[in-house]
Amino acid sequence: MKQNNLVPSPLSSDHEYYRFHHIDLPDLDDTHLTDELYYLRPCLWGTPPDHWLRERVARLESELRKRRILKVEPRRPQRPAPTGIIPL
Repeated sequence: MKQNNLVPSPLSSDHEYYRFHHIDLPDLDDTHLTDELYYLRPCLWGTPPDHWLRERVARLESELRKRRILKVEPRRPQRPAPTGIIPL
């Protein structure tokens, strides 16, 4: 599989522009993010460190990590400050 076919052309359409600049990630659902991540990971073999695919995979992983943290660990309410001295 040739990696250049996977890189979107930002001048082709708005969709390709958003994908090239990773603007589309917040609008994608979790299933689409994981599908794209698992599809692109094997394509990284032999790609240079500065290739767009490596950046895309890093952004996909970051977006999934951010979503999982927000879903798994909701903010806990803060405990109220002690109002008085506890008797012994």
